[in-house]
Amino acid sequence: MTDFAPNTVAPGVVQLVELQRGQGLANVPLRIALVGYRSLGSSGDFDGIPVVVDDRAEGQTKYGPGQLDLMIKAAFETGELARQALPVGGTPEVVAVAVAPPVGPSVAAVYTLTLSGPATAQRGVDLEVSDLAFSITTRKDDTPTEIAIQINDRLAVLAPDLPVTAGEAAGVVTLTVRDIGEWGNDLYLSCDTTEAAGVGCVIAQPTVGTGVVDITAALDALQEEQFIGAYAVGQSDAATRADVLDDVNTAWTFTTDRPRIALFPVVGDVSTGETDAAALDSYRIAVTVAEKFVGVGQPWSVDSARSMAAVLNAAAASRLYSRTRPNANFNNDRIAGVARPGTMTRDDRDDAILGGITVLIDNAQGASILKPTSTAITDQTDGGSGPDNRWGPLEIAKTVQAVWWQVRAILDKFTEADQTQETAAQVKSAALGLLRIFERDGVVGPITDDSAIVKLTLTQILVTLAYGVRVNKSVVSVTHKVQSE
Repeated sequence: MTDFAPNTVAPGVVQLVELQRGQGLANVPLRIALVGYRSLGSSGDFDGIPVVVDDRAEGQTKYGPGQLDLMIKAAFETGELARQALPVGGTPEVVAVAVAPPVGPSVAAVYTLTLSGPATAQRGVDLEVSDLAFSITTRKDDTPTEIAIQINDRLAVLAPDLPVTAGEAAGVVTLTVRDIGEWGNDLYLSCDTTEAAGVGCVIAQPTVGTGVVDITAALDALQEEQFIGAYAVGQSDAATRADVLDDVNTAWTFTTDRPRIALFPVVGDVSTGETDAAALDSYRIAVTVAEKFVGVGQPWSVDSARSMAAVLNAAAASRLYSRTRPNANFNNDRIAGVARPGTMTRDDRDDAILGGITVLIDNAQGASILKPTSTAITDQTDGGSGPDNRWGPLEIAKTVQAVWWQVRAILDKFTEADQTQETAAQVKSAALGLLRIFERDGVVGPITDDSAIVKLTLTQILVTLAYGVRVNKSVVSVTHKVQSE
């Protein structure tokens, strides 16, 4: 069982005291980064600069309302869910990196709710905007304009937690996504007038959001951070996909020495997500899907996350780094910022997971992660063909990352001048001892005196442990076993 230091209270600062009875393990940071748009009206003083934010209020002060603010909100709320649910869990440290949103001629997505009437009785109208649900009550003979005013007034109260601004005129409520860009095209909206006799509501999107920005500089700035467990980005265009893939491939090299997992959002359905996963082809990247769903009276999409992809991405990153044990069981862990997802069949779930999609399910408490999954690997090392699903569970990449952190802690005990042949042997001995701790706790496979890893040189063992690129099963067999807390 993983224990935490009793005097640790700050987000992300937790101490891995032991794995069962293991000694000598270094503190493992729980730290994530969120890369998203600041509000167009904010100062821009922090653009491209990694900043630790202690709570949502600080994020709002620095970045204004909008995409990055909602990502920060989802991360902290998800961390609080973890703290409530687990004896050993909590909010990871959150590092925000702001980028300026797109500007003209790009535009923000716009949605409309067109009301019809009059109401023939006093009844309720149920609405959902993103992950927030609310109701209004119509009175007999209320006109479409009067109903629209009620909806607009409620939206004004909820404004700080909404990704949109609202206005109304002549029975039409207009919702404009706060930031310009493609990210606004997956807003979840629902307007249920089933119980409101005489009242109708038609949802439309007259303006499709356009525009993305180059986040390369923001990702490069993260390379300067000592440890980031995972980072979530807020846009999903092809150029960003290529930037994210290039970033993680660079980050996991021996020279860069900054291994981290990336979460890539998809605006679209699972099929779109699987296409992106195939293009990414990396066990260091997770793909999350937030399928847009508009209207009432239509069947729920089986894979609808009913959230904005950027918000879902941030919540998933927070949950994945809510515990120090790298191979902890994350199945059914709740996340915030996401309304109840639709119901998937078992075959749909299996296909999505095998296709490299992190799947959400619905349970009695709300949205939960079914299985945190990295993208399907098509480049196998054992001569096989087709996806290599051994690397599917994100616990694998997290385990490699955790071992890297421990190895770095060993190396930090020796200065470059001290790394003589004698101290090199000590480092190798310590690294093997570390592996045995992980072996005993079920994190890695059996390590015996005649295992191939024992015969490696110091450089080979450190590269194998720290970077784990296609770890050969005959060297270190990282198991798919996950532990319950």
